[in-house]
Amino acid sequence: MKRLYTTALLLIGSFVFSQVGINSIEPKATLDIGAKNATGTVTDTDGILIPHIDRQRAQNMATVAISTMIYVNDISTGTNTGKAIHIDVAGFYYFDGSVWQKLTFNNNSYSLGDIQYSARTADHEGWYLLDGRSIASLPANAQSVAASLGLTGNLFDASDKTLKAKSTTESIGTVGGTNSFTISQSNLPNISLAGVPA
Repeated sequence: MKRLYTTALLLIGSFVFSQVGINSIEPKATLDIGAKNATGTVTDTDGILIPHIDRQRAQNMATVAISTMIYVNDISTGTNTGKAIHIDVAGFYYFDGSVWQKLTFNNNSYSLGDIQYSARTADHEGWYLLDGRSIASLPANAQSVAASLGLTGNLFDASDKTLKAKSTTESIGTVGGTNSFTISQSNLPNISLAGVPA
């Protein structure tokens, strides 16, 4: 009887601390997937295929564990709002607990010097707020890029401004416009206001 208990405890221990190997006799991690054909000219496909879904499916998943990974293959369904706010191109995404995030940033997605409009209030993923701060306060690689764009001293301050492409007569970073704008009655909504003017 004592031998049976010892055997049972050993089996339970092996299940608790086990590792799974696919094409691997001695797994070196919780899940160790080895290539079926690691070398040579065999034409069989090796790899992992992540689930392919459309944006609407990603948007409507009710309970998603942090670090879940998907490949969005169709963005013509659903909208990039809510959980799917960042799903704007086909590609790999992971769930951060609130929204689906792009798995990698592809430097080929944007041209050097592109300006993106965002509701972010802090620098993120290689993007820097145009808030007028000193270029010297940026990381070395960002300083180098700023110099290649012809920026010296400070970043542009785009706070409370509308940005546009420069004309042939403007220099990059030209600031202009007016602090006021006159609207006519026809620009106002057609409502009746009650009360006495102050």
